[in-house]
Amino acid sequence: MKYEKMISEFFEKFMTSSKCSFDKFFGGFNKGELGALGFLSKNKEVNSKDLSEFLEVSTARVASILNSLESKNLIVRENDTDDKRKTLVNITDDGVKLTQEMKNEISKKINYVVKEIGVDKFEEYLDLTMQIGDILKKYGEDETC
Repeated sequence: MKYEKMISEFFEKFMTSSKCSFDKFFGGFNKGELGALGFLSKNKEVNSKDLSEFLEVSTARVASILNSLESKNLIVRENDTDDKRKTLVNITDDGVKLTQEMKNEISKKINYVVKEIGVDKFEEYLDLTMQIGDILKKYGEDETC
């Protein structure tokens, strides 16, 4: 696996993980906000349903996340020109800049870890983390109450 791809995959896991302490790394933002910014930095003109599915939260929670990001001037919401009932969300230049700064900060930390343990062990860690995540997600989907 290429080193840049490893960093990208780690960043994706970090942004969507419910176990990470986001305040420790990026004070003033919560998991949902960071996840939404990460998603918006890769996807243009998304709607609340897209974000809800990606973040695996309710559309009500997405509305709260978007209100917070909009108040910080990191996103803008606009009416869909094709369907006035829909609202499209775009990341602002400030949002793009912040997302890149977060990626750079995480990259520095990953570089340090990789220097300490080596590329092979870090790659193995990523593979295991993704496998465990997939298994736990499947476990949750198979659960019947």
